Amino acid sequence: MIARIFIFIILATLLPDLYVYRRYIRHRFDLSLLMRLLWWVPGAAMVAVTLVYAMIDDFAPANLTLFNIYLFMLGLIVVPKLLFVLSSIAGRGVRRMTRGTRNWGNYFGLLLVLGLLYVLFTGSMTGTDHLRVRRVTVRVPDLPKSFDGYRIVQFSDIHLGSMRSELLERAVEQMNRQRPDMIAFTGDIQNMRPDELTRHTSTLRRLHAKDGVYSVLGNHD
Repeated sequence: MIARIFIFIILATLLPDLYVYRRYIRHRFDLSLLMRLLWWVPGAAMVAVTLVYAMIDDFAPANLTLFNIYLFMLGLIVVPKLLFVLSSIAGRGVRRMTRGTRNWGNYFGLLLVLGLLYVLFTGSMTGTDHLRVRRVTVRVPDLPKSFDGYRIVQFSDIHLGSMRSELLERAVEQMNRQRPDMIAFTGDIQNMRPDELTRHTSTLRRLHAKDGVYSVLGNHD
């Protein structure tokens, strides 16, 4: 998987580091050589790990825990710097066109970074604990009257490899509580490997609908 986009990841890692170093670090004479070198350490580490994963023949590595940590670090280290640099460059362009004296793109970039970090941490720590049932009424012209009030529960992208058993049990309970006529699963039941389903099989078997439970495979399945 990483082999397909590793060049983009490396460029997205190194180019923002180079931009920030040239614009804000290189001319800081009060910084020691060690402090200047430390700036490159996180990016160099991400490039090294990216190259390791790019050389793996399988679509996904065997140790998904380490791989998930790598993806988290991409969101923590690489993406924030990329967003800031893109905003900064755009701000420089606006400043030149308006002949302004301040690069507002830097401030906007900092806001984007703070928003990204908020989403990253809340999504990975607390966001996965929330379940919400959305009820949507679909009106279909010329639908046979026998389908009037037909209730379909649709769910997708549960990615069982990173889903806690307690949360899945709550989800199954919520779905059954809707008394559905049909349950439709619409993709990405696993992260990478079919064996992720093994420990959840007994829970998924508790799904019940009058006309059955159906599944459409996603790009991870």
